[in-house]
Amino acid sequence: NCQFDNSTDSLKKVLAANNNRLKSVSFDYDSTEFMLTSTNEEEAVSYPNIEELTVRLKTDKTLASVFILVPNITRLHVEVDELSSESKRTLENVPSLVHLKDFQLRSCDTQ
Repeated sequence: NCQFDNSTDSLKKVLAANNNRLKSVSFDYDSTEFMLTSTNEEEAVSYPNIEELTVRLKTDKTLASVFILVPNITRLHVEVDELSSESKRTLENVPSLVHLKDFQLRSCDTQ
């Protein structure tokens, strides 16, 4: 299990790797659980080059941040370690992912 001091920066560095030319990024289910911080849409950096992403998140509260990070995503597979009963409300105001065609959400634990 790989651990980073700042998982938000680590994820952003990977998404921006190769001069923002990557189209597909996949972290296996044994890799880092990313804990993203909430951001204002105006301040958020996005990676429109990313079309496919497989990632593991610590909580569902950061799923909205992923939607902002990858606006042109076509395939998004997410595993969330802690899925709360508030998750629907969390996602109500996130931007639409108009290119998304394949979405999977897995949760190991519900609260």
